[in-house]
Amino acid sequence: MAKDQRRSAGPARSRPGRLLAGAALVMTLVVLAGVLIATRGTDGADEVAAGEPTSTSGPQPAAGERHGTTSSAVTSTTAPDESTTTETEPPVEVAPTTAPPAATPPARPPATAHPPQAAAGPIPYVPPGGIEPYRGLGVWLDVLDWSPSYTNGSARVRPAAVDRMADLGVQTIYIQTSRFNRAEDIIDPAILGQFIDGAHARGIRVVAWYMPTHEDHETDVRRLIAAANLPVDGVGVNIESQNQPDIALRNQRVLDLSHRLRQATTKSMSAVVVPPVVTEVLNRSYWPDFPWRQLSGTYDVWMPMAYWSNRTPDSGWRDGYRYIAENTAMIRTLTGRPDAAVHPVGGIADEVTVADVDAMALALRDTGAIGGSLYDYATTGDALWPSLHNFRR
Repeated sequence: MAKDQRRSAGPARSRPGRLLAGAALVMTLVVLAGVLIATRGTDGADEVAAGEPTSTSGPQPAAGERHGTTSSAVTSTTAPDESTTTETEPPVEVAPTTAPPAATPPARPPATAHPPQAAAGPIPYVPPGGIEPYRGLGVWLDVLDWSPSYTNGSARVRPAAVDRMADLGVQTIYIQTSRFNRAEDIIDPAILGQFIDGAHARGIRVVAWYMPTHEDHETDVRRLIAAANLPVDGVGVNIESQNQPDIALRNQRVLDLSHRLRQATTKSMSAVVVPPVVTEVLNRSYWPDFPWRQLSGTYDVWMPMAYWSNRTPDSGWRDGYRYIAENTAMIRTLTGRPDAAVHPVGGIADEVTVADVDAMALALRDTGAIGGSLYDYATTGDALWPSLHNFRR
């Protein structure tokens, strides 16, 4: 009974008082709501409003990554602890004592140095031993012409003939030094020496030549080195023998022989070759895959045996101009050297006419050949010499 009395003993509240109390409560709640929103920030409100996922499943932005244009990434609906941050704090900068320099673009990595560009046009080929011995008008002598021991003392051309050659305008003598069926590396060296000395005395150059068979490889190499060691101006390798039937082995031996000869001498070297019109057009089985390009850096001069006299009129190749010009052009293409030095050896001398030789002389001029010759001296008739003078350089 006493509790009821205390409850009713207080003064009674009027209606206006209750309204004022309610309004104050509403204002308090509004203020609290504002504080809560300010505490959470606007980012969370924006993301929730935009429908962004609020769970932590799936790929999340990396720490410090910006989402949108201004807001930080939020990974849950719970407001982040204000004492932590997902962004790295910037380093403290020391104020400069002077005005800052003008802004410069960031340094680029150094560019790779490039070699200077070569001048326009192909790089000229410089032959290892030079080409001078092969310039101009040449004549050919084989052992059947000059060797007394090979011909049983009946050689048609003797050392005294060198004077006549000089008088006819000959500039180089190409002389064979031995043959596959002889035991000697150098045949009749004393007589051979007379030819060499007589030629030099008259201002004529001498090129020693030999035909390897590619059967006894070491003998071939030894004989060519012996020829190069003579007091001559150059050495010619007559590359035409088919005695070695294994073509791959034949090619390998040609390459090895040529390389070893080049290592053994600094003298001018010439490749006396089957003409490419034969090997590449008329008879591809004669010497398939001939290593033209592999040999191009070894030899100073190319001497195709361009005997148009061996061709038939119906073939279209029995033409002193066409056969010389086509073979010269093909050698330069096959060797990859458009400026290769070429000295064509024309037809068999006693089977060609003055008109043929005149045509060859024109082809030599038009193709820029360094010289020319017929095979051989012993079979060259007197009527051909005026035309042969046009081979001189």
